[in-house]
Amino acid sequence: MRQRILLTFFILLFGFALYAQEGNDSITPGYFIDNTGEQLRFVQRLVWEKDEYAFNYGITIQIFDNGYRDYISRTTENNHLDVSLPPGRYRYSVTTYDLLGRSGYSSDWSVFNVIAAYQPVLERFIPASFNMDQRTARELLITGVNIFEDTVIFLENAENTIYPKEIRRLDSQRVTLVFDDASLIEGVYDICIQNPGGLETRISGFSIGYRKPLDFFFKAALTPVAPMFGELADEFGQALFLRGASLSLEAVSSRRGGINGGVEFAASVYVINPDTPFCLCIACLINDYDNVSSLAIISDFSLNIAIQRRFNHRRNAFTLRVGCGVTSVSSEGYDFEASTFPHLNFGLSFLALIINPLFFEIGVDYTYYVTDNPFGLLKPRLGFAIQF
Repeated sequence: MRQRILLTFFILLFGFALYAQEGNDSITPGYFIDNTGEQLRFVQRLVWEKDEYAFNYGITIQIFDNGYRDYISRTTENNHLDVSLPPGRYRYSVTTYDLLGRSGYSSDWSVFNVIAAYQPVLERFIPASFNMDQRTARELLITGVNIFEDTVIFLENAENTIYPKEIRRLDSQRVTLVFDDASLIEGVYDICIQNPGGLETRISGFSIGYRKPLDFFFKAALTPVAPMFGELADEFGQALFLRGASLSLEAVSSRRGGINGGVEFAASVYVINPDTPFCLCIACLINDYDNVSSLAIISDFSLNIAIQRRFNHRRNAFTLRVGCGVTSVSSEGYDFEASTFPHLNFGLSFLALIINPLFFEIGVDYTYYVTDNPFGLLKPRLGFAIQF
């Protein structure tokens, strides 16, 4: 149910001085909210410096209504007066009185306004949370009552306060808060609304967190291969053989931070044919088994540790891979000392978001094969990754 509470507070427009025997003493205004009753009430407080010769003070408040007229006259021994005034334009003056009731000096009139203050009401907000592992607009739609141009809205919990970078007013009851993705901090927050005058409301239950603990990347890449040293380089030379492909599944922590860790399982196959090192067509693949003096087909199965550094709002990332695996080699015209043996992997790649959830990937891997006659392969990679 919509509730509308009209309260008041005041703004001092012009200060004034009370001329006592000791000189000029300033009078300081203020206000506070009295919530001891059934409804909130604004109390205006006039405060001034004590005069050592004053026994009490007389305060006259006038309201403007086609001219000023007396509204309140009070006497107090304190150096302040609390009043609760309705909206309007006012002025007031303070007069000192001595022990015999004789008036001393009076201050000049000081003009101030009492303006309306409204209690904000928050009815609902959409969405219920921001998922930090999603690349979506960080926009929070708020629906309520008494939300104005100068209303202050922010997220707050015991540890953090997050202000929107932009507030878009859709109409008199709806606003959209736009947050900077980089400013988000995990936690459960209150949505706080503060109107001028100090009236505020808040509602809890908005959360910033993660949908899932891991991000998964399915990758497919062309991976040419170049023998660097050892028996393959001795047999086929150090040319770049284009026929190679890799499939991999990478699981990396979804949490934000400097570096995220995870694991990768990869399967790769490479065809090394010295007669057609740069041929990619189907006919070349068929001819690999015909009229060839030597041919090697290498199949790698690897388990790697993946260390990822994301940046640019998670649109880009560098991934370092270190791991090991098993290799199987079949050949024509050349006999390896072992057909199955272990290997060690080292790799670095760069991811760039094309359109969510598709990434472009470029990088390079190096594999060291552990045999009686070790050899190494350099593997450039060019491919795509899908995040899910």
